[in-house]
Amino acid sequence: MNFKLKTNFPKIILINSILLFVILVVLEVFAKLFNGWAVKELVKNDWKFNIDPAVGHAHDVNNFDIFANFKSLEKKGSKFHSKIKSPKQGKKNLKINVFGGSTTDPLGRQFSGKNGTWPYQLSEIINRKNSDLNVEILNFGIGGASSSQELIRLIASTKYSIPTIFISYNGINEKYFAYDHYIEKSNLYAPNMILEGINGPFLDTSNGRYFKCNFICIESTELFKLFTYTSNLLKSDLRISWKLKGVEPLNSGFRNAKYLEVNNKEFIHSLKKDKELTNDMQKKLLFASEIWFKNVNLMHAIASSLNSKYYVVLQPTYGIGLSREEMIEHAKVNSKKNTYSNILLSHMMDNGHEVYNYIYKHLRKKCELIDFCIDASVMKDLTMSDEFYNSDMSHPNLEGNTIIADFIYKNIIDGINIQKL
Repeated sequence: MNFKLKTNFPKIILINSILLFVILVVLEVFAKLFNGWAVKELVKNDWKFNIDPAVGHAHDVNNFDIFANFKSLEKKGSKFHSKIKSPKQGKKNLKINVFGGSTTDPLGRQFSGKNGTWPYQLSEIINRKNSDLNVEILNFGIGGASSSQELIRLIASTKYSIPTIFISYNGINEKYFAYDHYIEKSNLYAPNMILEGINGPFLDTSNGRYFKCNFICIESTELFKLFTYTSNLLKSDLRISWKLKGVEPLNSGFRNAKYLEVNNKEFIHSLKKDKELTNDMQKKLLFASEIWFKNVNLMHAIASSLNSKYYVVLQPTYGIGLSREEMIEHAKVNSKKNTYSNILLSHMMDNGHEVYNYIYKHLRKKCELIDFCIDASVMKDLTMSDEFYNSDMSHPNLEGNTIIADFIYKNIIDGINIQKL
């Protein structure tokens, strides 16, 4: 018996090895097909960024081709910016360079390039109210940017245009400075997504997504990508956070559900309860407001040295000044007993509400100290109403962007003597 086992052992090993190889090949093929589908899904909803040696991160320049499919004055400028030019030739020229995060980004969320960013809406207002003015706006916004990245991009922007006015639109992304990888002060001007990529399983480069390889290159397999590259899609689709008793999506899966049916009173009660920030978090957010103050003053100094004007607009976001009780009331759909907005409840799941209110309390104080700061976070329409948001509670919809543009026009453009330009 032992002799028979010994003689068959190499054959058993060989057969099992071949079987294991075939299974792995089949799984690799399946993973490759699934990953190909997932990439297309992610591209529909996410930005595609590349590492850029000049500004940290930038769009793939080919992504700007989306503008060709829509009737828009916004066109591709470079990998750093889009260009919005007036269709008319006025007697006076007004050049504006704008900076910001995803709410400014021409390739940002649902209501950007194709539907009209706030810079695009601003150009429309200027054209409508100033018939003899030829306006050109270069939009250098990029998703994930904080005031530190705006400072770097402002410097880079001067190679394309030295405008009459520089405008920064920020506030929300200053929260990134509370993340641990900014403890090292030399990282303060590095984009958060690049720092996360360096410490994560993959990193985006101009030549595609690079998967780190530390152990016989397992990280380069399609199976590894299945559990990393597609993780965001899987998490958002399965919505593990909503796997609670008495919480069900209406009409579709959690990722696409507009409404939730909630029959879990304890869950709703937990969302109403304020989440206290630790002393350490408060110190980090206070530090973030100091960084913001330093960065906007540096941008103002650079603009002044170029004989240009500089303004920073403290952007509005939903929930500032609201209690969680009030937000729950907003989340109710048509006063139906158990139906709530999925987006609004998602907005209340963590301590983001408390983080925004705390950091804005200090950003507003800093804003009051400088005459080139315009506080748009006082606009009640966009801070206390959810109707001007659609994809989430941080990115205004088309109507919201129009309100923002009108506010900026009235507080910046309208106050400048165009005749002296």
